[in-house]
Amino acid sequence: MTDDDDDDDDYEGAVARGLEQLRKLGIEEQLWEVSRKEIAQEVANYKLVDPESTSSSYLQRLASSLSVQSL
Repeated sequence: MTDDDDDDDDYEGAVARGLEQLRKLGIEEQLWEVSRKEIAQEVANYKLVDPESTSSSYLQRLASSLSVQSL
């Protein structure tokens, strides 16, 4: 086993412990619900976009706005 393997095991263990704590606190399901709602909203918004506006310039503006919002 290499040091990288040990690091991976440590990371996976930490993630598993973190998820277990979220479950104990009842937060995991809330996070999934929020995530599902956000995805559904994004899908709904995408369906409202005029198909003619899906040019590369529109997609570039959309990508740019998403990267600004995530900062």
